[in-house]
Amino acid sequence: MTTDLRTAISEFDPSTVATQVAAAADQHKLVVETFPLADWPTLPVERYALGLGSDGHGGVPYCRLMEFGTRALGSISGGSAGKHMLYRHNSGAWKLAPALLGLPVEQAWERLRGQFVAAFDAAERAAFAELDELEVLLSGQALVTKTLATYFPQHFLPIYSSSHLRAFISELGGTPEKNVPAWRANRQLRGLVAQDPELSRWDSHEVMRFL
Repeated sequence: MTTDLRTAISEFDPSTVATQVAAAADQHKLVVETFPLADWPTLPVERYALGLGSDGHGGVPYCRLMEFGTRALGSISGGSAGKHMLYRHNSGAWKLAPALLGLPVEQAWERLRGQFVAAFDAAERAAFAELDELEVLLSGQALVTKTLATYFPQHFLPIYSSSHLRAFISELGGTPEKNVPAWRANRQLRGLVAQDPELSRWDSHEVMRFL
């Protein structure tokens, strides 16, 4: 870690981001109460996918909430809607991740949902290497990493861009692993933060705002 970065850490005032950190806490509560982990094994596609308007329960679908309604938890906005792995295009056509192509929508959703559930199980057991084996989720690394950080903030930081993660790993004195999923880079960065005598005492959203 450079002297300049160490100085910046020592001079950082967490009160300058207190409003954003409080908003993140509120949005975290919104997600985990609206979409509790216990609901995921039977979550209908209408409650997940973009392009369907209301989720059928008077609320917005999960993907819309995570991309547009929870910016304080860290942004995944911009770029392609492909990050959601399954969504309904404005044309009415369903768009699927490469690993889902050729499947009917309901079967594609069952497979995608199953991999989310498997990811949650792996995170609960701290079996993080198993995440890399979930091939459908590799097409939606930003959404998946934000999802993991939201449900398991003790294990992941609220930073989801692979390029940002690599840059921050380097800034903190690490060597980014090559060609790894965003969630794995996130875990590497979290490890560096945990080893730092000052950063390790901060809230994860303070760390995100500082970086």
